[in-house]
Amino acid sequence: MKSPRIILLILVPLALLGAIFFVSTRPTEAPSEEETQQLLPEGTSNERGEVIQGEPNGGEGESNPKRVESMEYVSENISNISPRDPILGGSWQATRFWFVDDENFYVEYEDGRILRKVLISEVDDSYTVTGYFEPGENDWNLVEGKDPYFGTQLDLYEFSGKANAWVKRN
Repeated sequence: MKSPRIILLILVPLALLGAIFFVSTRPTEAPSEEETQQLLPEGTSNERGEVIQGEPNGGEGESNPKRVESMEYVSENISNISPRDPILGGSWQATRFWFVDDENFYVEYEDGRILRKVLISEVDDSYTVTGYFEPGENDWNLVEGKDPYFGTQLDLYEFSGKANAWVKRN
C-alpha cells in the first residue's frame, strides 16, 4: 500500500516540474524579420538561407537614382510587363529586383499564389523582357528568351516597409 503512494509522491512533482520547464522555455511569438535582421551579426543567413547584411542599402548610403527609377516604373507596370497573366484575376506585385548593372535586371513578382521572374533590359527608357522564368525544383527554369547573365554577381533590392523604399540587401 505504501509503495503506490511513494511512487505517486515522486511522479506528481516531477510532472509539475516538467510542465513548468516546458511552458517557461517555449517562445511566445517569433521575432519579426526586422528584429531578426537587427539581432543577427552581419553576413548571417536567415531561415530562407538569404544573407543578411545588417545595413540598409548594403552600407552604400544613397540609392542609385537610375535603379530607383527602374524599380518604381517596373513595380507600377509589372502587370503590363509580365508575359503571363496572374491566376484567378489577381494582380502581379514586384517583390525583388536583382541588378546585373543599371540597364539589365531580374524582377521576381507574385500574385499571392504563384511566383515568376523576368529578365529586363532597359534601353532609352524602354523596358524589354529578354527572359521569362518559372520556379524549378532547385532554381529558376528559363521558359522563354535567353539568360546571358546566369552566374553573374547580382545586387539584390527588396522593398522595406519601414523605409518605404527599395533597399539594397547585399
